[in-house]
Amino acid sequence: MVRNDSHGPMFKNVIPDDEFASIMAMKSNESVSYTLILVNVYKKSLQKVEFTVIKK
Repeated sequence: MVRNDSHGPMFKNVIPDDEFASIMAMKSNESVSYTLILVNVYKKSLQKVEFTVIKK
């Protein structure tokens, strides 16, 4: 779980360090997809955001 400050969470704070290292080690044009679920303080889902990271 990542807390949101006044400017929103940064990508580097949303994924673990080992996952970020995996992204950095990907070859050109490789991609990985993620689903980020935003929840309130009661852990009730508010929004689901799906995105893909493509290494260029």
